[in-house]
Amino acid sequence: MRRALLLCLLALVCAGCGDSTPRVVIYCSVDQDFAEAVLARFEEQTGIAVAAVYDVEAAKTVGLYQRLLAEREAPQADVFWNGEFTHTLALARQGLLQPYRPAHAADLPSRYLAADSSWTAVSARARVIVYNTELLTAEQAPQTLDALLEPQWQGRLCIADPVFGTTATHLAALWALRGPARAQELWQGLRHNQVRVLPSNGAVRDAVARGDVPVGLTDTDDVFVGLADGKPLGWVYPDADGEGTLIVPGTVALLRASPQPELGRKLVDFLCSAETERLLATLRANQMPLRPEVEVPAPAVPLTSIRAYELRLEQIAACLDSSAVWLRSRRGLE
Repeated sequence: MRRALLLCLLALVCAGCGDSTPRVVIYCSVDQDFAEAVLARFEEQTGIAVAAVYDVEAAKTVGLYQRLLAEREAPQADVFWNGEFTHTLALARQGLLQPYRPAHAADLPSRYLAADSSWTAVSARARVIVYNTELLTAEQAPQTLDALLEPQWQGRLCIADPVFGTTATHLAALWALRGPARAQELWQGLRHNQVRVLPSNGAVRDAVARGDVPVGLTDTDDVFVGLADGKPLGWVYPDADGEGTLIVPGTVALLRASPQPELGRKLVDFLCSAETERLLATLRANQMPLRPEVEVPAPAVPLTSIRAYELRLEQIAACLDSSAVWLRSRRGLE
């Protein structure tokens, strides 16, 4: 049923494209508003039509990941553009990605390139503590993740559903960084402190902006969009003087047995280019370029100015299954 629904959806997305029009299909978990601006520029420059299938906010990445697993023998898409990296690396481990090193990939720091060329990172967000500037000053805002466990924040903080998206990635990163026991201690502490679990990072931003709670955990892109809308938000890169902040790059990959591999490679080249990083940096989400030479407009800052977790992306992705299994157990937040 799910596969039949997908085929119908793709047919609707592709409707209106003549048979002679080159067309590439992309599965995309990047926020649709921003992805559409990038894909439209690709279409303008190449004359290649793009049929995009997006994930919903509440199930970011996981829905498309499951879809790709279901289609492993007959993929319907050519390219996977993921707003994070753990599920992309999971697809690579299962052999669902086709090795391809994009043009100009050498411009990227090596940690953002797969050793086997199965994926390439593009732009990034950071996990931050967001706070309401009408309720807290910068000095009053918590500066570390462990500070969120203090009694003063009981019932006064929120996170996005940790089963999905970058909250799930964050738990996996803590699993790798601190070890399972200490990661579990932090997340159980959040539960004990009556953390509110909301459907998405955007919902966290909005709850903090409304003053429902003064503090939350979310991503920089959500905060920056809120600032552009005039919301009273401030943010902290947590643990700046200690273990650091989680940086979450997006990833792009060519799918194994892609129906249109040549078109897929052209799209991968474009998505992994400095031009795309510049565009993503100037959109309202202000994603941070991975290339040090690409300018970073305010309110974002260069990645080199943020103390990041001293982990490889592969170390974090390897912990995703273990952390997710624990989370779904009775010891988790559910």
